[in-house]
Amino acid sequence: MKRKQSFLFTIVFVLVLLSPSAHAQYALSFNGTSNYAYYDAPFAATDIDHGTIEFWVKRTTSWGTILAKATDWSNTKYHIGMGDNNTGMFNQPTGAFYSVAYAPNQNEWGHVALVENDTDIKVYINGEYVGILPNGCVINAGYDNNYFIIGAASNSSRGDQEYFGGILDEIRIWNSVRTQTEIREAMNIEVPVGSTGLAGYFRMSDGSGTSLTDDKNTPNNTLTINGATWVTSTAPLGTGTSNTQTVSATGAVTFTGADVAMNFTAKSGSDDIVSTIINGLPNGTQPSGVTTVFPKYWVVRKYGSGTFTTNITFTVSGVSAEDQATPSNLKLFSRTSTSEGSWTEVASASSATATSITFNGITAFSQFAVGTVGNSLLPVELASFTAERSGAGVRLQWSTVTETNNYGFEVERKTLDNEQLTMNNWWKVGFVEGNGTTNAPRTYSFSDNYLLSGRYSYRLKQIDRDGQSAYSKTVEVTIVPPKEFSLHQNYPNPFNPSTEICYQLPITGHVSLRVFDAVGREVAVLVNEMKEAGIYSVRYDASHISNGVYFARLQSGGKQIMKKMLLMK
Repeated sequence: MKRKQSFLFTIVFVLVLLSPSAHAQYALSFNGTSNYAYYDAPFAATDIDHGTIEFWVKRTTSWGTILAKATDWSNTKYHIGMGDNNTGMFNQPTGAFYSVAYAPNQNEWGHVALVENDTDIKVYINGEYVGILPNGCVINAGYDNNYFIIGAASNSSRGDQEYFGGILDEIRIWNSVRTQTEIREAMNIEVPVGSTGLAGYFRMSDGSGTSLTDDKNTPNNTLTINGATWVTSTAPLGTGTSNTQTVSATGAVTFTGADVAMNFTAKSGSDDIVSTIINGLPNGTQPSGVTTVFPKYWVVRKYGSGTFTTNITFTVSGVSAEDQATPSNLKLFSRTSTSEGSWTEVASASSATATSITFNGITAFSQFAVGTVGNSLLPVELASFTAERSGAGVRLQWSTVTETNNYGFEVERKTLDNEQLTMNNWWKVGFVEGNGTTNAPRTYSFSDNYLLSGRYSYRLKQIDRDGQSAYSKTVEVTIVPPKEFSLHQNYPNPFNPSTEICYQLPITGHVSLRVFDAVGREVAVLVNEMKEAGIYSVRYDASHISNGVYFARLQSGGKQIMKKMLLMK
């Protein structure tokens, strides 16, 4: 069978994540006249006296407040504002606003970072250093008990609010001084919530409602949204990996982890080149004129004034035999590195293997996406893939438009919050049988139960009956710790001879779960160990004891709960 590189085709692909979800799916839109989000109490995560504040912004008005730690103009820790040609901060001691003469253009996405090192504040726009705020402007020491506001100068009804108009995404507050390389390599990708120095993190992952979660400090820190609306984000953001290389001569360069390598055939000057791979289909508009777009894209930036010509090889998976034989089927598309708009075809591939595609003669960097005009058979046309939290677990649902020779789907999971587990630690957690060959829509589901609190990513590995496979786009869900200590009624009850006992822990501690008979004699020890906060399930097999009434007793942290169970053989 002729094999296509992926089963994420026809770009009727719908990715919907329900509470909570992948960060790059959502952003907050502010109307410029009355909208803001606020935390109306002391907020330790934002009480930095030095460090880094960064965010993605798409302005629709000429001036507005991005972030403020203030109750009024005379009681301000920091107040970051942006206009048509300036980015800066209000300085409390002098009562003046100091800025650099740079800002992202209106109606275009831009990344902004302000880095304070106790003596000055450096400003970076899209990773480019643009200057230092004048007159020794720094974050004002003290005022830690002030409110934290996004999109306005305060949450009062004063007439000098300086409301922000536009869209904000991926706000990070660090209590560490980020280097230029760290800013460049992380601005297009999510960072683990456990990253060193990360104090507050607003991924905009809520996606609905009137609350904005600080993902770093969930569930304790949640901002109230006043009028701002949730929208689908089109910022060039997602999960992925970045790598920086300094290039000053011709020759081969590999960007480790970013699934791209280059062979420079001409080079003048020395440049820092940052390559970032973002997993999944591009945000915003998709490339047109092709039958398939590979489910990953790249943001490549050059910092420096050098010129170059290079051949670029992208690492992908599942290039069809047809496209390997006719590599001109494979097309390279580009758009500016911060754009969510239309794409321009820049080259046809010069060569291809099952796992790589090479394009020659590239003279400019940007966002890159790869597609094919080939007519290989589409084994599985996936229409949707969604994930939602269900108690202490996750329920996945997906549907197909058509299927050809589909054996089934392996469900894979990866933990995202551990910095050491963000690369390749995918685990198979289940399998769902496919429907072979069919032109009728099919719907599938899978439940992954009893997960510890944390952030998880899922993907599908679609397998043909001839053994070939392809991966879906990833979806993400966050499981928050339970708020109460509880022991659920066993199920089934009455039972014969086994039953399931579920319990939940709001904090980490030693746990004892034991079974007693009607006169108080211990008949089984099911759990007797340290457990992290979370929801757990234990299967109890009572085949070795007689019929009757029994009691399950849960103990932890000085608390105790008992449930009555009935064994009927």
